[in-house]
Amino acid sequence: MPDLRIKRFGNVAEISLKLPWEMAELLVDVALPVLQELAESPELKAKRERRDEAHRQAETAERVKRTQEQLAKNISLGRRIDRFLRQYFREAQAKGRNISRPILKSEALKAWRGQFGGTIDQAEYCISRFRSDLKKRIKARRAREIFRCMNRGLSNAEIGKRYGYHPVTISKILGKERKRRRTARRGGK
Repeated sequence: MPDLRIKRFGNVAEISLKLPWEMAELLVDVALPVLQELAESPELKAKRERRDEAHRQAETAERVKRTQEQLAKNISLGRRIDRFLRQYFREAQAKGRNISRPILKSEALKAWRGQFGGTIDQAEYCISRFRSDLKKRIKARRAREIFRCMNRGLSNAEIGKRYGYHPVTISKILGKERKRRRTARRGGK
C-alpha cells in the first residue's frame, strides 16, 4: 500500500502519495482528467453552492443578531439619557431657572457627557431611537386597547370619543390590528 498523507487547508486538501514512478505516471495520465471532470460536475457545484448559501445565511443571521443587540443597547442608553434630561429639567424648574428648552437640553447633555462620557451626537441618536421605540409601543398598546373595546361591543364612535379619534381613524386602527393578529396567528411577523 502506498504512503498517503492528507493535509486540509480550509476548503482545500493537499494529498501526498509516495508511489513507484510508473504508477505515478499512470495516475497522472488516467486519474487527473477524471478528477478535473469531477471538479466541474454539476453535482459538486450544486453541493458547493448549497454550502456557500448556508454559510451566507449563517453570516446574515449573525449580523442581524448583532444589529438587534446594538439597537437594544442604544434604546436602553436612550432611556437612561432621557430620564437624566427629564430630571435635569425638573431640577432647573425647581431652582426657578427660566431658560429656553433647547439651551437647557444642551446643558443637560453636556452634564451627561461629563458624568458618563460619549459624544452629544451619540446621546441624541440614542434618545431618538428610544423615543421612536416608545412611540411604537404606545401606538401598539393603544391599538390593543381599542381592539378590546371593540370586542366589548363599543361602536367606533364610542371608542373614538373615549380616545379622542374620529370613527374612521378607529376603523383603520382596527383593520390594521386585525391584520396584525391574523399574521401573528399564522406565525409571521
